[in-house]
Amino acid sequence: MQYKFTFILLLWTTIGAYSQQISNPLFDQGSEVLIDRLPENEFYYTHIFQQGQTVYSLAKTFKASVSAIYAMNNLTAKSSINIGQTVKVPFSLNALYTEKSSSVLSINKFVPVYYVAQPKETLYRIGKTYFGQEVSIFSKRNKINGTAIYKGQKLLIGWLPIDDQGLVVKFNSSIVLADDAKKVEILTKKINNKRPIREKFTTTIVPSELITKSGNKEMVSSPKEIKELIATASEELSDSQAIKLELSPTTRKLHSRGIGIWERDSQTTEKAFVLHHTAKKGSIIELYNPQLNLRTRAKVLGRIPLETYPSDISVIMSKKVANSLGALDTRFMVELTFIEDIR
Repeated sequence: MQYKFTFILLLWTTIGAYSQQISNPLFDQGSEVLIDRLPENEFYYTHIFQQGQTVYSLAKTFKASVSAIYAMNNLTAKSSINIGQTVKVPFSLNALYTEKSSSVLSINKFVPVYYVAQPKETLYRIGKTYFGQEVSIFSKRNKINGTAIYKGQKLLIGWLPIDDQGLVVKFNSSIVLADDAKKVEILTKKINNKRPIREKFTTTIVPSELITKSGNKEMVSSPKEIKELIATASEELSDSQAIKLELSPTTRKLHSRGIGIWERDSQTTEKAFVLHHTAKKGSIIELYNPQLNLRTRAKVLGRIPLETYPSDISVIMSKKVANSLGALDTRFMVELTFIEDIR
């Protein structure tokens, strides 16, 4: 049985307060981060574990690796962490934003990051040597006149965005037919040369029978119908259509880490496929579960449907892929190697 698909494009923009809808399991309104310094000028945050929190959520929020958190706390992947237990988290200064007027902070939830002055530390040493900031800006942020600081003074270092998406995006729900969007280019910008912000068109696969017209607009039926059809369509995709994980003049290989999900009650058990935001359709993607040291490959069926899944999802995998990775939970951390088109 063959399915006929229509490709539609939804425009992503970087406008407004979409991220205000994003919640973070680690922080409540009014939370703050207090970091400490190690002798080798490395920093860490001490977190008290609470109900519903995981090492993965810590790693994601603080842009740290799970293995680094385990190492800093002398833990292993098999170690259990109890509610109320304190855990040290490596703090990367690359995750820090030092200007509250930054475009990233204007469209994301964030928490202030503080450092407490220790004996014999000076304003210059903390602001310039430790954190690489201009002393004048550092002083102004902390409302310090002159150069004197005192032991135990809490100093505002900057702000940590906590939405957890590598890309800061908002999309609108207007649908543009592919033929009408051929001349639109992708624009990638960086805020403070750190965090990429993309304004782009992305595709999702929708059967023509789910698309209706209202005036000049194209409308799509419920996301549930789209998900069900994608699962069915995977059975019609022949293995011979897969593209090997090889570079060409029009593609590039990328590596990423993110959250993968799968449906435990899925009836599609014999096909190894995934949905991804940017990986080349029909190509092969490599997936690695660092917790169990298990690796597998799967076919990229298409894009993750927009407005259908939480924004922190990097890949949706079939049950066969999840089983190959030894997944016990329907949501877990996974490392990805894939190719995408160069536009």
